[in-house]
Amino acid sequence: MKILVTGGQGFLGKPFAERMARCGHTVLAPVSTPGGLSESLDLFDSEATQTYLSKHKPQGLVHFAWETTPGAYWSCSSNLSWVSASIQLLSSFAEYGGKRVLVVGSSAEYSWNTAEVLSESRTPLSPSSLYGISKLSLFQILNRWSEDIGLSFAWPRIFCPFGPRERPERLIPRIVTQLSTGKEVLFDSGNSVRDFLHVEEVASAIQSVFESTYQGAINIGSGEGLAIREVVSGVADFLDAFELVKFDRVPDPVNQPSEIVALTEILNSEIGWKPNMSFNERLGETCEWYLKQLGV
Repeated sequence: MKILVTGGQGFLGKPFAERMARCGHTVLAPVSTPGGLSESLDLFDSEATQTYLSKHKPQGLVHFAWETTPGAYWSCSSNLSWVSASIQLLSSFAEYGGKRVLVVGSSAEYSWNTAEVLSESRTPLSPSSLYGISKLSLFQILNRWSEDIGLSFAWPRIFCPFGPRERPERLIPRIVTQLSTGKEVLFDSGNSVRDFLHVEEVASAIQSVFESTYQGAINIGSGEGLAIREVVSGVADFLDAFELVKFDRVPDPVNQPSEIVALTEILNSEIGWKPNMSFNERLGETCEWYLKQLGV
């Protein structure tokens, strides 16, 4: 199958695109700006998007591209532009014969004012950020409209991915960089609980959803909560630098949910997918990758 992967050069999109290519699919992963050897596609240019799709006519589409600047993406007005661009993308995709589409959503679509695991069917959809509101609004539009334009549509909601090629400001690369250079890490209590899943596992799960007939929203996570303190400690243990980590030295973040964990019953039972490596194994792989990039 010929598959268009938007954001196919990014943190989530690249391992997915590479995985699908290894499985024998023809993968289109255009860059967002002109130049270089790769074909470009500006998704904010509706005419360019239509021209690209009329030329290539992919049968599959997995849409990762979105605003991802750390911190800024929660409230950036470009979220609204991405809603519009995504609707135009799917319209053109259907017009030129597209059939199966996945658009990547987020755990930020859920209400985080709950101590329970987040369920596709039971947890209220009540986002608190512009990012979450934009993602949810797009999901609600596409979930209703996709059938009208003849698309098989699924919406994987991603929780806390980690792994190679994350932005340096993110938790694990930041801690690896600090500890590998002998700097102390002053941290808060680290008691917030999150659902961490390695980016290669995320790619594998999304592939399984894409190749199934499942339609609608589906959580992509490990289904297990892990305190951030445990993640930081795991990195410190791997680098043999635990003495450099100082917990309870800075205040805990204000207005942050204590727990964000996915219910993965649909992913595990209906799709039949589970991670093939443990968190600790994947964390070790990730630390090794960043150390190589740092020349350590």
